[in-house]
Amino acid sequence: MAEGRVATYLAEARERSERPVSHVTSLPVSHDGVRGLMESAADVPRLLAAVEAVLAIHHEEAGKCARCRGAWPCGEYLEISAALLGEEKADG
Repeated sequence: MAEGRVATYLAEARERSERPVSHVTSLPVSHDGVRGLMESAADVPRLLAAVEAVLAIHHEEAGKCARCRGAWPCGEYLEISAALLGEEKADG
């Protein structure tokens, strides 16, 4: 199921966002693109937290989505998972 792959991807993305990239950190902040790259990288923890929060609301509870109360996995979970994993939405 996508749940394990989604959790793995989020953990890997968080890890990548927390480690410095030597070739970028060795450049001066005034270097073209470095400031934009650094600002974009600073957005990653907030974006990861937002995705994790939405996925936490849409979790399995007694065979149904705790938020939607419909079949698990729900459409929202499938849409978010597919977008995150770069896949087409699979029917659940």
